[in-house]
Amino acid sequence: MIEAVTAARDAIADALEMVDELSGRIHVGAFPQVHPPAAVVGPGSFQWEAYDTDPTAAAISVVIVARADAEAIDTLYRLVPLAADAIHENVVTAVVRTASPLSFLAGGQDLPAYELRVEVALSYD
Repeated sequence: MIEAVTAARDAIADALEMVDELSGRIHVGAFPQVHPPAAVVGPGSFQWEAYDTDPTAAAISVVIVARADAEAIDTLYRLVPLAADAIHENVVTAVVRTASPLSFLAGGQDLPAYELRVEVALSYD
């Protein structure tokens, strides 16, 4: 179970590396030191279809972070679709379901960001 989520998380991070502006700025795990523009791939949450079975799906949080400047919204509006496309094209079991704005705390500063909720199938029927 954990191996499947870890593999999905790593595949998402690899897909995000294909976005030129994010390449080399992908962070996996908790409490990263980010230098925007950047992406942070968080841990997964799990979904079970039935009692006493392995999880069948996971949701992984991906946060796209921009610099806190006058171009922040334009940067996010450009990067969010690119990130979603990269995930859809390169992670066959993943789909980006939502993208929601938020503030991301890094280095004591709130940075403009979007959180992408990426749903990943862990088993095939």
